[in-house]
Amino acid sequence: MTEARQGLTIAGPDGFSGHTHWDLNLSDRVVRRVVPGTGNLEGFTVVNTSAAQVRWMDDGKGGEVSLGGAFDQGLQVEVGPHSVVIEARDFTTGTWLKQLTVPLHTSA
Repeated sequence: MTEARQGLTIAGPDGFSGHTHWDLNLSDRVVRRVVPGTGNLEGFTVVNTSAAQVRWMDDGKGGEVSLGGAFDQGLQVEVGPHSVVIEARDFTTGTWLKQLTVPLHTSA
């Protein structure tokens, strides 16, 4: 996965960030990453954040290509004391696409 596709990153108990323009229906929209040498053997969760207006995908040559057309997707993120719930929404059709629950490693 390229740096441009990393999206929403949940690292450790309480950190996340990101920005992408990739379709939330892609099969690799959520991945687990382990970074050697960090001491975090469980790794962290990376979630594609999608976008409004312009949609991109892999061009098969290591780059990206715009798909054009009407496109408006995003995430609703709810942070609780023990987990983060991420729901993918297609705003063009008004439908929920997928839901993911990521447990947080907290001492609470």
